Amino acid sequence: MITLSGGKAIPLPVTPGSRTPLNIDDLNRLTSKRTKVLILNSPSNPTGTVLSEDTIKAVGDFSEDHDLLIISDEIYERIIYTPNVHFSPASISKLKPRTLTFNGFSKAYAMTGWRVGYLAGPSDILEKVTALNGYILVCATSISQRAALTALTDPDAERSVRHMASKFAERRQIVLETLSTVRDIKAYPPQGAFYTWIDISGTGLSGEQFSQKLIEEQKVGVLPGILFGARNAKSIRISFATAEDKLKEALRRFSDFANGHASR
Repeated sequence: MITLSGGKAIPLPVTPGSRTPLNIDDLNRLTSKRTKVLILNSPSNPTGTVLSEDTIKAVGDFSEDHDLLIISDEIYERIIYTPNVHFSPASISKLKPRTLTFNGFSKAYAMTGWRVGYLAGPSDILEKVTALNGYILVCATSISQRAALTALTDPDAERSVRHMASKFAERRQIVLETLSTVRDIKAYPPQGAFYTWIDISGTGLSGEQFSQKLIEEQKVGVLPGILFGARNAKSIRISFATAEDKLKEALRRFSDFANGHASR
């Protein structure tokens, strides 16, 4: 999307599972006078990393020093595992005028397919976004808007969100316990969202090879890490956003496959 818009994306490699995934020295190294925007995603897809309040504040100071706009993707904010806590840069008064907060209903309210999202930010930018949006999709359907309104106002919806998040926490534990017994892989415990990032370099397969063989031999689908950047060629991402019985069966097949291909 950045490239299509005439911009240049500069990736910042991070270490999955790190407590300090963003390093200000790295930001300084990658930033130039032409840099306009800093994009954050917390909780993140694909690793489930949650940026701490201290990290967000440090990044905010950096953005001020370099006069950068912050795009904060917070779509997974309601799916977080203790002791991690979501912190939005827009909650800091001095950062609010330079922060665009992106969110939606598909994750927290299980409304994937309803296609309702929202953007909060400075009014001068939102005016331009609204004008552009009118020529792309106009607005969400009235049915989706009614569903989104119910999600925000119905007390049962809030209880459902908390219940769903607790179920994800249970499934997360099932995934981590199962994968801890699989040879030659390393699963990084997600701090948020419903994905698990896995280093499969010990199998001798690339993420693409692993994914292709897994679906051919066991009918289990995962995403090769290279889809999230070339440096992730030896990783995969799995999702545990499914029913517990299906998850356990998929993990059994995954384990059989991985152990069968271990150290080849």
